[in-house]
Amino acid sequence: MIRLPVVAVVGRPNVGKSTLINRICQSSELVVQEKPGSTRDRKYMVADWRGRLFQLVDTGGLDLRSGEKLHQDVVRQATLAMEEADLILFLVDGKEGLLPSDLEVASALRKVTKLVFLVVNKIDNPEDQYSHMEFYSLGFGDPIAISALHGIGVGDLLDGVVKYLPVKEGELKVDLSIAIVGRPNVGKSSLLNRILGQERVIVSNLPGTTRDAIDTVVKMDDLMVQFVDTAGIRTKKSGYDDVDYYSVIRTYRSLERGQIALVVIDGSTEISRKDVTIGWEALKRGCSIIFVLNKWDKLAEEERLAMNEAATEKLADLAFAPVVRVSAKTGMGLNKLLKTIFQIFQERSKKISTKKLNELLQEIAQKAQTAGFSALKLKYMSQIKTDPPTFILFLKNVSKASEPFRRFVINNLRARFGFSAAPIRLILREAE
Repeated sequence: MIRLPVVAVVGRPNVGKSTLINRICQSSELVVQEKPGSTRDRKYMVADWRGRLFQLVDTGGLDLRSGEKLHQDVVRQATLAMEEADLILFLVDGKEGLLPSDLEVASALRKVTKLVFLVVNKIDNPEDQYSHMEFYSLGFGDPIAISALHGIGVGDLLDGVVKYLPVKEGELKVDLSIAIVGRPNVGKSSLLNRILGQERVIVSNLPGTTRDAIDTVVKMDDLMVQFVDTAGIRTKKSGYDDVDYYSVIRTYRSLERGQIALVVIDGSTEISRKDVTIGWEALKRGCSIIFVLNKWDKLAEEERLAMNEAATEKLADLAFAPVVRVSAKTGMGLNKLLKTIFQIFQERSKKISTKKLNELLQEIAQKAQTAGFSALKLKYMSQIKTDPPTFILFLKNVSKASEPFRRFVINNLRARFGFSAAPIRLILREAE
């Protein structure tokens, strides 16, 4: 595994950790709201300051006094982030002042042998920069006053951060981006953890415990692969609060920047219309689709046969997409899944010569006469881009070209050139 230097942002709930990371990365990708505990997993984002690339890690708010299981999971995740980090930003709230929960976080940080910057947030008025002297008592040196909301002092903070980061060994270039999507509680986080070989995302039996899209970049077979573990996609009928709504929006954004979507389905339950809808949403955004039937180890032989029949029937409209049976718990089927991923990656990069395309076009034109498309005169076709494969077809009477005709051409392209799972985009233009 190869990673950029890691900077972890830790602190008690609602001190502005997500706001600071959004300011640094100039995005609004994280869930940010005035509600303690709205960030629940370790969220990784790549930042660039004066040409230095590093990963920022936003952890859940540390409430060391809470006995709730989910809070305990957040504490465990924050501890893992601190252990992994090259540098830690300990964020406190300058408006509320020093609280007992800050002292508890400070005590936990003293057990970690990492460089810690004490950052006092919400100092919105530069004239108030000396109002935070009480934080000296935490024992982490001179506090750095900032306003994450307004950007005050953030540049000076970053200058200090990059000064102490390990010397970089080269730029990180992602070759393949994979979005892990699906309904809540189907095992998306468990699957990612199995692939990574470590626990990075909170795994809980409570649906919806992964609220943000969580990026992890690893090296696999000489490729830099980015995995995005997303929140479970719910329909409006399921009901969700504002946080869940925005997480759904970010899930779709993750699909837009992904190349392959692993649509994870709980193989021990029925395949639902939601699963098919998620597949279509991924396809519309240019993702190749792999349906992953998880929890296969729970099924008896008769149940597996029934699920295979159900998959054939309910996924018929997306029959070109491979279906892989796995168990995130035991690792069963993982090698086949990874093999399928790399096969599809090669398909997405495939370039077909214009000569071969037009040889196929002649055959398509002959078939079209008996397939109900005789009014269309097909002239010329070429591939204009890869990833995803995109073709342009010139024909006469383009206004009469129907969606069934488009699917007819795409199916022929898929059958001839082996685009078994890559989405094919076909542009139709009137021939002169």
